Amino acid sequence: MSVLLSHIAFSIPIVVLMVLPKLRELSASLIDAARDIGASNLQVLKDVIIPFITPGIFAGFFMAMTYSLDDFAVTFFVTGNGFETLSVEIYARARQGISLEINALSGIMFIFALVLVVGYYFVQRGQSARKTKKRGVTR
Repeated sequence: MSVLLSHIAFSIPIVVLMVLPKLRELSASLIDAARDIGASNLQVLKDVIIPFITPGIFAGFFMAMTYSLDDFAVTFFVTGNGFETLSVEIYARARQGISLEINALSGIMFIFALVLVVGYYFVQRGQSARKTKKRGVTR
């Protein structure tokens, strides 16, 4: 529990730094327009605010995940007996010599991160194309 709480504690500022600029970019007139057409507070949040700040949320998630994997020192000192995180396990095995298991795990983690980044790129590209198409149709 201490590991989870410590990682959450140092990840919150990272996520806030990524999401706050997107919230500041959000125009008040966009929210007012949603309310003018009868949207409730929940609908404004769900259909206007959350989609607008989604890139900031993803950026915060990826940065927090990167820092969490990278922050070995915090994990090493707050881990209790009988509990090991991935970074502590890799460190313990690396002292004995790099094995094929660690190489395979590193490869899997790299491929997973690469798939996430490429997938996010294509999702954003698709959303941009749809927005451009909508603008062309409405004009």
